[in-house]
Amino acid sequence: MVFFSWRILNDLIPTDDILNLKGLKVPSRCHLCKNNQESSDHLFFRCNFAREVWNQLISNSNLNLLNVGWGNLKDSLRDWQEINLMPLPFIVAWFIWNARNKLKHEDSVSPFSFVAANCRAYLHKLINWKKFPQILKVMNKIDTQNPMVIKVRREKPPYPFIKINTDGSFTNKKAGIGGIFRDHTSKALLYFKAPYITEDALETEAAGLYWALKIAKDVKWLCFIAKVDSSHLVELITDTSSSPWHINQWIYRIKKIITEIKFQIKFNYREANRPANFLALEGSNLSHAVVSTIIPLPLQLLTQGDKLQIPYLRIQN
Repeated sequence: MVFFSWRILNDLIPTDDILNLKGLKVPSRCHLCKNNQESSDHLFFRCNFAREVWNQLISNSNLNLLNVGWGNLKDSLRDWQEINLMPLPFIVAWFIWNARNKLKHEDSVSPFSFVAANCRAYLHKLINWKKFPQILKVMNKIDTQNPMVIKVRREKPPYPFIKINTDGSFTNKKAGIGGIFRDHTSKALLYFKAPYITEDALETEAAGLYWALKIAKDVKWLCFIAKVDSSHLVELITDTSSSPWHINQWIYRIKKIITEIKFQIKFNYREANRPANFLALEGSNLSHAVVSTIIPLPLQLLTQGDKLQIPYLRIQN
C-alpha cells in the first residue's frame, strides 16, 4: 500500500485521465458508477460508489471530517496529516481501486458494503498493531443490510510443509497465472507470474496450479499445501468425477505430480488469496513469465498484511 500511495501522489495510477495525458486516447467512463469520466479524484471521492464506502466507514467510526479538505487527495494531504489520519484516504483508495479492477478485468462486482468492511478490517489490523489511532466503533456494527460476515484467516502450514497460493486471472481479452510459496514462518520463498492462453477461468486456475507444482518439483520441495480460490478445481482433483475435456490434460498432469510428493489441496476464499490474485493480474499484462526469489515491494506489503493475526471480513448477502 505504500507503493500504491506513492503512485497516487505521482500521478502513476492508470485511471483514464492519466492514460489520456500519456497519449493513450481511450473512451473514459467510471467503471463503478457508469456515469462520469474516470479520474482519481472522481474514483476515490466523488463517485457514488466511493461516497457510499466513505459514508459506511464514517458512520462506523469516531470521525469528524468537517475540517478536512475533500475531493482532491494532494490538496488535502496536510489536513489529513494534522488530524493524524493521513493513511486513511490511501487505505480507502486501495480497496476502491481493487473493486474497480475486479469489475474492469474480471467482470466481478464488489458491493460497496464489502469494500467498506475491508477498509474497516484493515484499519482494525493497524489499530491492533498500534500503528493507528483508535477510531473504530465496535466491529460487529458493520452490517447495515444484515449480510452474513465470514472471518477469513490465512493459516500457516505445519513444518515441513510449504504453502502454495495460486490463482488465475481470465477475461475475454487476456489471461494470466500467478503463485507464491511460503514456509511455516510465513516467509515468502519464491513467486511466479506469467501471461497465458486458455479457454476459460477454470483452465486458468488449473494451469496456475500445475506450474506451481512443476516449479516446486524442479526446486525439489516435496511437501505442499496448495490453496486455490476455485472450489470446482479442488473437486476435480480430489474426486473421481470427470472434468471438462479442455481441463483433462491439466488434471492429469497435476495428479501425476502429486503422486510423487506429499500434497494437500484446499479451497481458499479470495480474501485470503490476495497475493496470488495480485500476481495473476500482473501476469496477464506481461509478455513473458517471471520466476523470482526477490519479493517486490507491493507483494511484500500484501504478505505482511497476512502475518497479522486479524481476519479479513467476507460479506455475503
